[in-house]
Amino acid sequence: MAQELCQSKKGQLSRIDSEEMKNFVAKHLNGKELWINGQKNNDGVWKYLDGTNITVQFWIEDEPDDSGKCLRVVSEGGWRDKACSKSYGYICEKI
Repeated sequence: MAQELCQSKKGQLSRIDSEEMKNFVAKHLNGKELWINGQKNNDGVWKYLDGTNITVQFWIEDEPDDSGKCLRVVSEGGWRDKACSKSYGYICEKI
C-alpha cells in the first residue's frame, strides 16, 4: 500500500542505498519506524521493488529475523524486516 501511495504522488518508496542516504534518513526519523523500498522474494533474496538486487544493506543486530518480507528503517538508519501487512508510516522519493 505504501508503494502505491508514493506512486500516486509520482514517486516511489525511498531506497537507502548509501551511507549518505542512511545518515540523512536517520537524522529525520525522530524515533519513527518507516517502510522503505525493498522486499524479500520467494527465493529469499532481498530486492528493490523494481526487481533489482539490493547490494548495500544496513541490517541492525539480529536482523533479518524472518519476521516478514518488507523493509522498514529504524533508529540510526538500520533495517528490520517485518510483515508487509503491518501499519507504519513510509518515506517516498521523487523519481
